[in-house]
Amino acid sequence: MGFDEAIKSGFANYTNFKGRAIRSQHNFWYLFGVLVSISTSMLDGLIGYTNFDDPSPLNSVASLLLFLPGVSVMVRRFHDINKSGWNYFWVFTIIGVIPVIYWLFFKEGDKGENFYGTNILYPETDAKEDNINLENLSKLEKLAELKEKGHITEEEFNEKKKELL
Repeated sequence: MGFDEAIKSGFANYTNFKGRAIRSQHNFWYLFGVLVSISTSMLDGLIGYTNFDDPSPLNSVASLLLFLPGVSVMVRRFHDINKSGWNYFWVFTIIGVIPVIYWLFFKEGDKGENFYGTNILYPETDAKEDNINLENLSKLEKLAELKEKGHITEEEFNEKKKELL
């Protein structure tokens, strides 16, 4: 998902706490929030709000506008790795910050379907719809690689394919 698609999706689903948000969608949304924060802070400085004790109006308004969509994207990102959005509260244990950062920014989402829905990047690997065991699908992909490299023949590939499917 591209930057503009992620932003459109974030605003379009700002109250949607169901379903999944892929890693790129979450990361681009976070980047958008950082860029908006920097921009509004600079604009606040230009209009004369340089005292850090007083709230800067543009930055405050931007933060309020982005808060709910940001929480929604974060919860759906947790769903993408088959975890509840409540897992965010691990950050309050201090050591929990590390796994939360890993889960949100780096961990690849579940392929196919999980408890929270189907991955938009890999809908064709949904084991329930296709009646294909994901483990067998992985084995089939490895066999196809072996066939392409010339390590097994077409007949051997077809025979193993019938066994797996």
